[in-house]
Amino acid sequence: MNDQDCKSKKLLIGRILLSVSPSSGPFNQFQIPQSNSYDGFYSKCLTLQSTVELGSYNTYSTDGRLIRFLIKALVLIRECDILHLHHANLLPFALIAWIHKKPVCFTLGTQYYNLSLRHKAFIRIFGKFVTAYIACSSATKNSIPSNLEKRFRTIRHGVDVLACQTLRQQISKKGRIDGSYIYAGRLEKTKNVGSMIKAFMSINSHDYKKLEIAGKGGEEDSLFNLIHSPSINTESNIEMLGYLKRNDVREKLCRSSFFISLSLSDGMPIAVLEALACGCIPILIDSEPHLELRELGFKYISIKDISSGEVAKAIRNSINLKDDEKVQIRSNNLNMLELLSVDKMHRKYEDCYTQIMLG
Repeated sequence: MNDQDCKSKKLLIGRILLSVSPSSGPFNQFQIPQSNSYDGFYSKCLTLQSTVELGSYNTYSTDGRLIRFLIKALVLIRECDILHLHHANLLPFALIAWIHKKPVCFTLGTQYYNLSLRHKAFIRIFGKFVTAYIACSSATKNSIPSNLEKRFRTIRHGVDVLACQTLRQQISKKGRIDGSYIYAGRLEKTKNVGSMIKAFMSINSHDYKKLEIAGKGGEEDSLFNLIHSPSINTESNIEMLGYLKRNDVREKLCRSSFFISLSLSDGMPIAVLEALACGCIPILIDSEPHLELRELGFKYISIKDISSGEVAKAIRNSINLKDDEKVQIRSNNLNMLELLSVDKMHRKYEDCYTQIMLG
């Protein structure tokens, strides 16, 4: 396809993913291409399951029904101009796209060493049918073995800065709840939420207002039992909120003083980016993606490792922050957000798709 054809025709990006939640990278990647402001491309998206209300995003979920998912995927592959896969489990679809002479993008959303042996094998076996490989952060790209790394380009996940800014201004009259902490994300083992809870339990409950935990996952029951253990003070300031809609999470972030994450499994965590955009001061484990944020100029309170003692030390450091220090950190981070705006991310994807279609 020549340059004139690219400019005269809106091209369809067929996106396939296994699941989508409010804090997942693919959700931010496909929400803008439905608008007229996104020149040249639009998306149709297929997911096996979703916890997001998808009506306005041109997205179809099969609600876990695998056969329907496979049939819909085959139809989308035939229909689209470019196929974009968002999980290594989906890479066999790249072979089908190759048979239909459709170019394929694949985004790796976590560090390579977090992948299972099967996922690594899929990348090696079906990767030959992929046209463009995308890493969601420099940290993700740097984790890839050297013989594969040269295939990848970096397009960092982005955050909807304007939406967060608008909401932040709308609820600013209520003010932030001083001494309030929040975690928002999946409740899985790699998120280390249990270590976070134990650290807060080791701190006098009078020293902070509350810790709110928003999200669901496989660790939900064990975390609930940990919080409500008979050996724990019944006046614990820790509350599990369960699943919240995307805008409700953002409202919580806009009202909270601090966002805390001990996750070691993210590529470029959307939850952290939204916390930054909503004005939370981050308390983050020194994982490679979080260190990348620091290198870009963002400020956060550092946690050296996931031991309860180190986490508690970081929480105490946040408790001892002076008001002017809090203002300085928030101001710095809000000023840096344009580096990770969803608009900038989409422009980079548009450049990538254009290069693919031009050959």
